[in-house]
Amino acid sequence: MKRRERSEPYPLSTRASKMYAHEMTDEDHVRLLDALDNHSGMVVLSGYACPLYDSRLKHWDRLTRQAQAERGQAREEVLWLNPKAAQKTLFCEAGIS
Repeated sequence: MKRRERSEPYPLSTRASKMYAHEMTDEDHVRLLDALDNHSGMVVLSGYACPLYDSRLKHWDRLTRQAQAERGQAREEVLWLNPKAAQKTLFCEAGIS
């Protein structure tokens, strides 16, 4: 069975070290954020706070919640919701704020 290599979608600035065979560059993240921002449907993006995401998605709703990351370390997870997704109440009803 061929082993699948994983890509890491989180910006390096939010992690302690490189951990995957395929890492996204900051330019890759900019292209991803541009594509998501131009998407006509609902988008919910999960990650960790970082200046790149916070500045590019400042017009999106931003929700936070405590989560466990690598090695069980406590981290604050961020959900960015584009305007179409923010119109829905699913996340508010789930108690995520």
